[in-house]
Amino acid sequence: MALLWRALLLVGSCVSAVQAWPEGDSEDVDVMPQPLHIPQEGHLMVLSAAGLTQMLNQTRFLLVLFYDPSSKRSRSLAAELGKAVEIVGKGKNGVGFGKVDIVVEKELRQEFDVQKPPELKLFFEGNRLAPISCKGVVESAALVVWLRRQISEKVFLFTDIHQVAEFVKARPLVIIGFFQDLEEEVAELFYDVIKDFPELPFGVMLISNAIGRFHVTLDSVLVFKKGRIESRQELINDSTNKLVLNQVIRQHLTGFVIEYNAEVSERSFPGEGQLGICGWGVTRVLVLQSKDLIYELHIRNHMLLFASKSCKSFGAIMQHYKLALKEFHNKLTYAVLCFF
Repeated sequence: MALLWRALLLVGSCVSAVQAWPEGDSEDVDVMPQPLHIPQEGHLMVLSAAGLTQMLNQTRFLLVLFYDPSSKRSRSLAAELGKAVEIVGKGKNGVGFGKVDIVVEKELRQEFDVQKPPELKLFFEGNRLAPISCKGVVESAALVVWLRRQISEKVFLFTDIHQVAEFVKARPLVIIGFFQDLEEEVAELFYDVIKDFPELPFGVMLISNAIGRFHVTLDSVLVFKKGRIESRQELINDSTNKLVLNQVIRQHLTGFVIEYNAEVSERSFPGEGQLGICGWGVTRVLVLQSKDLIYELHIRNHMLLFASKSCKSFGAIMQHYKLALKEFHNKLTYAVLCFF
């Protein structure tokens, strides 16, 4: 209980500091840069040049629509992309959706060579030099299928142990599947499951290429934290591999603030307890649908933040909230209930 009260005081003080920060400069205070407030329309972030840069730094996958508001095709695709956000889950960690008005943001149009709007481009891990173009996909469900395919294709393929060592040292958390054959059924299952976890980096490797390191002989998943093996799980039972794999991955979602939305989980992830965004009208039934993930994390205490995304201080509040998460990692589950 003392731990929970300590977290409450920390988050409360952070939020208060954001809402009532003194205007005068202070040499004794290390002021955290305040994030840019990014407005939303139809579930899409309205991105300026500065807003795009900020989101590229914050999101592993960023799907951006470059559009002309006077174009009927642009407006139609923006509406479909907004529906795709609802299917994927609003506020899902690791993936963001935005739009850029090329009439206003002429420099962005030139930078990304937008010739015939609307154009959809997917940015991966902040790389703005080589976005992936999404062509010929104009319906929300098809957009989600395309996006999930891109997420699975961004799994890193390792061919030697030195690549693995360098990769895991450069990232706080990595999950790697080691398989006898990368085209066997269990490997295909791995690719399919990770589509729902864009916030985490994944890799795959043939067991034959890992001889002499990692002590892997059977199809397995290894979790690396700060370059060291945190846990390992063998995938040896076809009837339970999917469940086991989901459990292994979800155990490592405690490093993220989870935006709560039972409505989205009902439509997109029935029975899986996926958390998303919701408003004030949360019912008992909806809460029960999302409890599974909380229980799977094996953390008894949970912190809920009620916040308005339309508030200009929302970004700063979330920034401080995530700082509190780092201090209580694996001790508290952090969730945010957003309203508009």
